Amino acid sequence: MIDLRDSLGEVWARASAPVAPKRSILVMSACPGEGASSVAASLAVMAAAEARRSAWLVNLDVCGGDPALAFELGAYGDKLRCLSRPFDARIGGESFVATGEDTPRLIAQRVAHSRLVVTRFRRAGLEPSQPVFIRTSPDYWAGLQAMSDWSIVDAPALSRSKAGLAVAAQMDGVLIVVRADDTRLADVRALRRAIDDYGGRCLGVVMNRVGADARLISRLAA
Repeated sequence: MIDLRDSLGEVWARASAPVAPKRSILVMSACPGEGASSVAASLAVMAAAEARRSAWLVNLDVCGGDPALAFELGAYGDKLRCLSRPFDARIGGESFVATGEDTPRLIAQRVAHSRLVVTRFRRAGLEPSQPVFIRTSPDYWAGLQAMSDWSIVDAPALSRSKAGLAVAAQMDGVLIVVRADDTRLADVRALRRAIDDYGGRCLGVVMNRVGADARLISRLAA
């Protein structure tokens, strides 16, 4: 993961505009490797800097992704490197992860002395064939919105999982991240249609590695 805060000022300004702020934002891409996790984590750090209570970076990739690891490795600076002891991230007993067991596997940690909280999924002890599902869980997202200022949700790419689509309707909006020099326009359009079909609202497209394919940028802007 890469710190993209210097490149996301305009995106954050629009998302956090006082007239109609987006308190919960889902970030996803069509294919892996397009930078969605870097965008999500960077926006979460920016949100935490303005939060009065807290900003949450929620990880939906329960099969392997771990944004919290980037903080531990210093990707966002030494001041955001230390994580607190993990605590139960269920809200009112609710979770968006279902495993068919009572063990609380969704945990959260506060990042250093900031107002940023990141979630993790504990896979230790899961049976190899044990299913893990992402649920819509409107009560969870409503509870999170009530106790925090911002929630930035990092979803796996659609080609890997429909986890992001499962919760899209619970968010204030969805940001699509595309790799400007590689992403096919057809894949972006298919992802946008899927978001609409699942009741989500697309806020816009974040172009990662802008400058390598001006034609793609022009077509997306049209």
